[in-house]
Amino acid sequence: MNVLKTELKRGLCSWKFAGSVFLILLMGLSGAGESFSVAESYLQMDGSLAGLKQAGWILLQGASQSDLFLMAVSMTAAFSYASVFYEEAENRFVLMSLSRTSYKAYIGTKVFVTAVSGGCCVICAFCLQTIFCIFAAFSSGAFFGEFMGYLGQHMLLSLVQWAGLAALSGAFWAMAGGISAVVMKSRYMAYMAPFILYYILSEFQSRYYPELYFLSPKEWVASKYLSVGVRYGILITALCVADGIYAAVMRRRVAHV
Repeated sequence: MNVLKTELKRGLCSWKFAGSVFLILLMGLSGAGESFSVAESYLQMDGSLAGLKQAGWILLQGASQSDLFLMAVSMTAAFSYASVFYEEAENRFVLMSLSRTSYKAYIGTKVFVTAVSGGCCVICAFCLQTIFCIFAAFSSGAFFGEFMGYLGQHMLLSLVQWAGLAALSGAFWAMAGGISAVVMKSRYMAYMAPFILYYILSEFQSRYYPELYFLSPKEWVASKYLSVGVRYGILITALCVADGIYAAVMRRRVAHV
């Protein structure tokens, strides 16, 4: 338990984690630029509560489901912890770690913290940009209370669903980074490989199999064609497979330390 707490602190309380959150937030808000313009036009045409509701919905959806936001998740979710095991194996620090815990617990902790750190950085960025978008839509302060009531009654479930999908996506890409670092024997591949894989899969699906939406990682989080349940199923399955692969490559690497 002490080892798990130490590793969670290492993965969640670091400048790398804060940098991941900042980059995802920055790219998410940049991707919402067009949504800000559309929302502003709604407010200019209709300054009533109905107009504010529509503007708020456009902003929230634009920020959390934009191409830049999804791209940022694949680029930065692995920053905080994905390369840790590879670095420990290269420095032979893994031998010292195994003296404090069991072999199975060590591997399980690395898998768990890698997934949690990737998911948490996305959740933090998602919450911050949601708050920013709400206050951006209500800079004048008009109808703020009414909109928050509407948000709680009609939009909260959608926000929770988006946040869950984004977190699972972040956990998956962090896991992909960890696998890449071990297999390719470079900690830098932990940061580069997830984005490269995201880009290849997205382009491959859009060019060659446009009707097979489930092949694109964009569709796993934000899709007009796949239901929420299907998207959760795809991401959970992908994450479980990545967990198994990461555990397997770590066992193989530890055996050769």
